[in-house]
Amino acid sequence: MRLKNHPFLCAALVVMPILVLASCQAMPDRDERVELRDNSKVELKHMIEKDAELEPLLKESAGYAIFPEVGKGGLLFGGAFGRGTVYDRAGRFLGYATVSQASVGGVVGGQMYAQLLVFEEQSHLDSFMKGDGVRFGAQATAIAIKDGAANASHYDNGVAVFIMPRGGLMADASLSGQEFRFVRAEDVERTDGGAAEAYEPEAQ
Repeated sequence: MRLKNHPFLCAALVVMPILVLASCQAMPDRDERVELRDNSKVELKHMIEKDAELEPLLKESAGYAIFPEVGKGGLLFGGAFGRGTVYDRAGRFLGYATVSQASVGGVVGGQMYAQLLVFEEQSHLDSFMKGDGVRFGAQATAIAIKDGAANASHYDNGVAVFIMPRGGLMADASLSGQEFRFVRAEDVERTDGGAAEAYEPEAQ
């Protein structure tokens, strides 16, 4: 079947990933946000357990965003989506973020992974929070978390990216097309009539 002979199907394939990702952008409710913060803390701990050098890298950075569960789709919809939390260098909770990556023509079967963004300078973190962009080029890839990964990392436009796949290695760690959205904690909590909850890092 040639897609060019089925214009409505072509249009559906283009629009469907956009609609799916748009529906995911809604902010989760209060209980889900508490769970998201807890999961972020757990996944970051797991990453540091796999590579101890990640901890000093975080302490030297301006801040970081952790997405504990990013879903990479399969079949026709090969995009990805995940929610995460953002912290400054001291571990102070700043707000919530989403990552999305729309594409058509994925692989059979989906995959889940955790993703960590580390911001080199305060200007890079500020740019992320303002929505001015973290944009990755066609060749940009994430570094899989393992012993020594932090030492082998590099900043691309002020951002270093790590992933921790669920259930084995990822065949594709491309960052091309990823887009991020950030919402400040106080703006979210204000809609619930409550104060923003700060993240307190564990005592070392």
